[in-house]
This record gives sequence, structure tokens and C-alpha cells, in this order.
Amino acid sequence: MPWNIELKKNVSMHEGVSGTLPREKITPEIEAKLKQAVRTAPIMTAAAIQMIQRFAVVEPTKKATPANVEVQNTLTKYFTLNPNVGRYEQIVNRIVAVYRAMQTGLVGGYSLYAYAQPRTEKSFEHAFVKVNHNANKALSHFFADVGERHWQWDKFKEEARKYAGEPDSALAEDIHLNYEWFKDSNVDMDMVALTIVHEASHKWAHTTDVCYKSSTFSKTASSDSLADGVRQGFQPTIERQNEPKGPIYVMVKNGPKKVLAYPSTFNVMQNEAWITNADSYAWAARRLWKRVESLMTHATF
Repeated sequence: MPWNIELKKNVSMHEGVSGTLPREKITPEIEAKLKQAVRTAPIMTAAAIQMIQRFAVVEPTKKATPANVEVQNTLTKYFTLNPNVGRYEQIVNRIVAVYRAMQTGLVGGYSLYAYAQPRTEKSFEHAFVKVNHNANKALSHFFADVGERHWQWDKFKEEARKYAGEPDSALAEDIHLNYEWFKDSNVDMDMVALTIVHEASHKWAHTTDVCYKSSTFSKTASSDSLADGVRQGFQPTIERQNEPKGPIYVMVKNGPKKVLAYPSTFNVMQNEAWITNADSYAWAARRLWKRVESLMTHATF
């Protein structure tokens, strides 16, 4: 029999369309983790908005603070966005616009659907959103259009419907989470929240999956291969303050973006690939959420 669970006032989880997941599988412990995750996801996106707006751009007459360094390095790592590029501030503002669209969706009420898909030898899906990928072309143009410095989000939505060719239908369906993944006690609450943020970027901003963080060169290569990649042009370390784990690596190799899991065909312009990538938004939001309190405490204005 179909079931649903209220996770917060305007967010509920329902049995997936397959109808193969009994309600009793969602134990009190799992339900508590889900409830905390749906509350945390919009806090992550709010942290990203706040931190990027305040600290991504350093005025020429001022010295960069630890908060400036943290935000700029986060944008470099997850979006390969160099603060010295000519359109840096414009691109930053549009990244914030994407986060705002996600934030609006996450706080405005939505449904989650639970399904059960076991791990296979080749893959283990955590979640999905069925989306009209043609709409991603509009997001690429939203970033790429130099002429329209203040291109508004409403115009982006019009463009997305035009590219999709479906003016009267939804461009994305509901968020589905895989019970076989989120039931695992080793899957922390914040990873469930991160996954919701990832899927929210698909649903409300029509991002694509250019590459998952787990499939990037720096995550999959051996130490020898990584060193060889650095010699060939892979951006190596970023010296940073407040980094307990040492140097960080950006998501992608310089030049042609040849990394594991990078699709041979996709609906984004090559130069804009990483700022339309769902995992970039998810991991950047998580990183800034985890550090916002300490950085805001020491920020100077």
C-alpha cells in the first residue's frame, strides 16, 4: 500500500513508483537521518550564497582575508574558476543565481521518492532526477553570454523552456533517493543532504553531470599517476590557509577536459562545463557550510 512520511512541514517522502519498498524499511533511525538531511540541505545552499556573495570578490584596495581565500579556493577547486579571469565577478554572480534557484526550491516544498536498487558490480546509484537535458543548454548560455551582464533568472527559465521544446510541461521531475544507499549507517547525514543539494541543482537549475567528484583525476589516480599528471599540466596544489589536510586539487586537468566519467557528448559549452556541473555545486556548498561559522567569526568588514 502506498505510504508517505512527513520529513518537515513542506517536505515528504513517498514510496517510489516501483512500489517495492515497504514502509517498515524506513526505521526510526533512518527517518531521523532523512529529517535532519532535508533540514540541512537548504542551510548548505544558504551558506554558499552568503559566503560567495560576501567573500568571492576582493576589492582592489583591500587585503584578502582568510574568508576571501577560503571562498576563492573553493570556487577554484570545484568550478576551476580563477579569480584573475576577466569575467570572474559576473560568473560568481551567476553561480549565486543558481544557488538561489536551488534554495527557493528546497524551502518552497517538494517531494522525495524512495526506491530500492541494489549495488551492482559496475555501479551504485545514490539518487536521480529525470530532467530534460536540452534545458542545460540554457544554463550554459546563462554563463557564456558576455553581452548581458545582468541576465535575469526569469530570462534563463524562458530560455530553458525554449531549448527543451516543452513550454507547458515540467523540465524536471521529482527527486528520488535510493534506499539501498541511504539506509547504510556509514552514510552520514551530511552526505544525504549533499545528495539532495546535487539533485536540487538538476531539478531547479537544470545542471548536468559533467563529472562526479569521486571520478575526477585527483580522486582516482595513484600517487605516481597524479605526479605524472601534474607534470603534464594538471593543476597541482593551491596554497591555502586553514587547510588541515594539506594542499587541494582542482576538479579537472588543464586544457582538454579528459577525466574519468566525462561524457563524450553533453549539452554544455566546453568552457562552461564545470559551472554547470551538479557535483560542483553540491561539494562547494558542503565545504562552505562546514566552514561558515569559523570564517564568519574571524571575518573583517
